[in-house]
Amino acid sequence: DEIKEAALREADAIKRQALLDAQRTREEAQEMVKKSYEEVDRARQTLLRFKAEFKSFLESTMEMLESGTSGILERLNRQG
Repeated sequence: DEIKEAALREADAIKRQALLDAQRTREEAQEMVKKSYEEVDRARQTLLRFKAEFKSFLESTMEMLESGTSGILERLNRQG
């Protein structure tokens, strides 16, 4: 009977440890998921900033090209 009781206590201790380990693993996994979402959000914000900066760059380039073309056409018209 003592052996059976000792075996049950040992099994119970193993079960409790397994549950604690599972809980710890679950918490670590949740933290990893949270960090992953944060990292994705940071990357998305960086991409949105880059997109806005690139759009602004393209718009200013187009403005420079348009004004340069207008100036060239004006000079050609005056000369012609």
